[in-house]
Amino acid sequence: MPGNFRLGDFPTLASYILPDLAPLIKDEPPELRLILIEEKTDTLVQQLKDGKIDAALLAAPIKDGFLESTALFDDAFELAISSQHPLSNKLSFYIKRAQVL
Repeated sequence: MPGNFRLGDFPTLASYILPDLAPLIKDEPPELRLILIEEKTDTLVQQLKDGKIDAALLAAPIKDGFLESTALFDDAFELAISSQHPLSNKLSFYIKRAQVL
């Protein structure tokens, strides 16, 4: 399968996943040339539709019947607040209440 593999990704993901992912793609098969394209999700979706890229790592959710997609991983986000902030002692209450909703 010699040729180019054009992989799109969005900027905030590139610095986290590509250092580990790129060598895996590049080495298998060795004659495959990996070309990375960094754009916003909407632009990458359009490039997929237009055939300008082969695949893309996108910000979810993607609601487009044209594309086949699968979740690769779940992101864990944390909310931080200064312990000196007036709401810091109430923050855990609001978060627990929001999780119930």
